[in-house]
Amino acid sequence: MLSARTPSRRPRGADRLVWEGEPPLRFANRRGRCESSRNVHVHHADRVDRRLAWSILLNAAIVVAEFVGGIASGSLALLSDAVHNLTDVLSLVLAMIARRFARRPPSARHTFGFRRLEVLAALGNSAMLLVAVTLLVRESIVRLLSPREIDVHLMLPIAIVGLAANLAAVLLLHRHAKDDDLNVRSAFAHLVQDTLTSVIVVGVGIAARWGVPPWVDPAASLVVSLFIVRVGWRIFTEAFAILMEAAPAELDVEQLADECTAACDIEGLHHVHVWQTGGGERLLTAHVKLCNRSLDDVERILREVHRHLAVQWGIEHATLEPECRGCGSEEVIERHGHRLTDTKTSSAAGGAASAPAAGPPSERGAPCAESSGEKNRTRTADPA
Repeated sequence: MLSARTPSRRPRGADRLVWEGEPPLRFANRRGRCESSRNVHVHHADRVDRRLAWSILLNAAIVVAEFVGGIASGSLALLSDAVHNLTDVLSLVLAMIARRFARRPPSARHTFGFRRLEVLAALGNSAMLLVAVTLLVRESIVRLLSPREIDVHLMLPIAIVGLAANLAAVLLLHRHAKDDDLNVRSAFAHLVQDTLTSVIVVGVGIAARWGVPPWVDPAASLVVSLFIVRVGWRIFTEAFAILMEAAPAELDVEQLADECTAACDIEGLHHVHVWQTGGGERLLTAHVKLCNRSLDDVERILREVHRHLAVQWGIEHATLEPECRGCGSEEVIERHGHRLTDTKTSSAAGGAASAPAAGPPSERGAPCAESSGEKNRTRTADPA
């Protein structure tokens, strides 16, 4: 039989349950991921920080080299790539600062901690990415209308070095490109965008040597811009959804409520709210309807609901409110159009509950028992 040990005091996820017979703090969710222990998480975070730092150094070196080479050779493409690399440096610095602050423990004022800073950084980085793409499109159109001659002998070696450095930075972070951390993903998107731009710059140099028409460079830039817009817009919308406290896109709240009701021996799950703080951490609040149960049964069932939410849905921070008689509304999601009706229903139900009940206790219905020692001796609830 499953039993729960009292969790220790932790900065985040204090309601997380540790189940006997299973590795602590490891819950596989519906998407096949597994939450690792805190020590593993710390080592992973340090590794990501080191790779971000190396990426910042590489891109800073590229910026200096390409600015000098672009001015000396008169290459607008090289200067443009230097500007793009400068935005990469800013985005990587912003990502690292946000990660540092996000690991601070919660305080009395910021009880959820500072994980939202990473989401804000991702939103800012994706916005900068979209602005950079807009400038790239504008520049490409100008170059289509008026191609310019460049010093290929000076520009091409610098462009190749810049491309190599960009590829190295991409390889440093490519393992984390599919993480739940929008902050790192947005920084990685910047690096990919600049790597593709560097490829175009190198292509311009090679094309100039072989006599390829100059319009090929801006045309390729426009194609790359479409790809970058798609990536940047996806990150922007994900970050915006988290800040708006939307439920994860892959999570169906109605299905979650139905599965919990069927699997956990409860009468219903309603007033469900699911949101994220960043980094893939999901939170939930809900009302759990339980009729004619002792407190021991209520605690056991709530533990089962916690476990089901953690294992099947990846929700390890859940606040559940048990109800014996309901709250006047059984909707999974309390919609604005039904609030007035629900309020009237709740008031009517409350008035009926506050009135003295007629008839013997067996006709009024047995209330919840106060404790495990009073399972055989239930008492009528106070009308107040």
